[in-house]
Amino acid sequence: LEQKCMAEAIGTGMIVGGGCGTVCAARYTGWNYTPVGIAASFGASVMLGVYATRDISGAHLNPAVTASVAVNAGFPMEEVAPYTAAQMAGATAAGGL
Repeated sequence: LEQKCMAEAIGTGMIVGGGCGTVCAARYTGWNYTPVGIAASFGASVMLGVYATRDISGAHLNPAVTASVAVNAGFPMEEVAPYTAAQMAGATAAGGL
């Protein structure tokens, strides 16, 4: 479970760092990013996060996905809280960078 939670934290951090980091960089450095460029950055961040973590943790990378999979697809309910905590920790850490 520890390895799965670490993968979730890293994957969620990749999404926040790559996607939100692009928006911050565009805002504070004067880059002229278009909405298409920002969407492409978020898309690439999600793709990399999923590819990096899918074999380890299933690549939920979002508490809403974790809850949905737990309710609808038989994901163990006892793993929902650790997964969610790891996702929030990864997003917070990436946001702090």
